[in-house]
Amino acid sequence: MYSRYDFLENVYDVKYKEFRKETFPPIKAEDIISDRDIIVSWNSAERIDKIAAKYYGDGSYWWIICLANDLISPLQKIEDGTSIRIPSSVELVIEKIKLKRG
Repeated sequence: MYSRYDFLENVYDVKYKEFRKETFPPIKAEDIISDRDIIVSWNSAERIDKIAAKYYGDGSYWWIICLANDLISPLQKIEDGTSIRIPSSVELVIEKIKLKRG
């Protein structure tokens, strides 16, 4: 199992004058999308972690779906009917993050 924290670096938080982990890996949705991704229509009764559990078997991969949709939080407001991209492979996204890190 992968954690989003495995790919985060320490950054200096100017506001709090301390180091902290990045919030998300520094990669854009366009860098991780694939023709094999699944597109679903958002329903406000859903939650990102529940969608991750349904498609990946593990709700802790919510951050993969957030990355693929340029969402900054799993709690971000999404309008009903919005198309949500679900990457077809967690491993492929992880590899792309690793390549981006160098």
